[in-house]
Amino acid sequence: VAFAMRSEVLPDFTSDKRTFLKQFINRLGDRNILVFEFVDVSNRKEKANVDGFYLHPNAIVLKRRQESFSREIFTLAHELGHYLLDREEVEEVDLAVLPRPEAPISAVETWCNTFAYYLLLGAEKAAELDALPAFEAQNNYGHELIARISKETNLSRLAIYTHLLFQKRLSYTAYRDIRDEMEAEWQQRQLQKAQQREQDKEMGIEVKGRNPQPIRADIVKGIFSVALSSGVIGEREYCQAMRIKPTEINEFRYQ
Repeated sequence: VAFAMRSEVLPDFTSDKRTFLKQFINRLGDRNILVFEFVDVSNRKEKANVDGFYLHPNAIVLKRRQESFSREIFTLAHELGHYLLDREEVEEVDLAVLPRPEAPISAVETWCNTFAYYLLLGAEKAAELDALPAFEAQNNYGHELIARISKETNLSRLAIYTHLLFQKRLSYTAYRDIRDEMEAEWQQRQLQKAQQREQDKEMGIEVKGRNPQPIRADIVKGIFSVALSSGVIGEREYCQAMRIKPTEINEFRYQ
């Protein structure tokens, strides 16, 4: 199913993950699947504890992952699986933090994770991974192969290793070490960014910070624009929905 749907729902590949995500959202919009992205701003006291969810009959809601578009892309593919099944489950399952590989996961979540994995991976890259029966110390856990495939698919390295774990082609001990190493690398990058911002402030370099803006599907923008033109909603409601200033309406609608 996943391989067959790739040409229907996935855009042409680009390594610019935000662009890929936006085009993915619009491809789904072309098929009347509405995707709404929301942003959890840094100063909000209560944070959303899910990455995304499906709403019957044809809506998907995504949490912006400014620090990890790969994860958001995977979440969108996962929720597309829920759309195909027309079934959502409330409990979030984060495979990256499962205590053990045998931790219980429902059949629906398993199917959606597998669907998302193969949708983003594709048959050709899946065959490359299948050519290696086991990922172990003798072959350096396939690090180079997985890094290359990750860059060529926008599927994160952790997602690939997680799938290999559940296929029993990677030991849990090795998986845990790889996951912890990736987490340490990410924390180090975040620390370096924070230190650079502090250095810029000390040097008098203006650091402009703003909350990320949600990606708007073209079809969603079109629906609200038609509603505005027909008088169903007013300019205030339109601006709130599109997150723009009243003075930006004309430029925004016709850009």
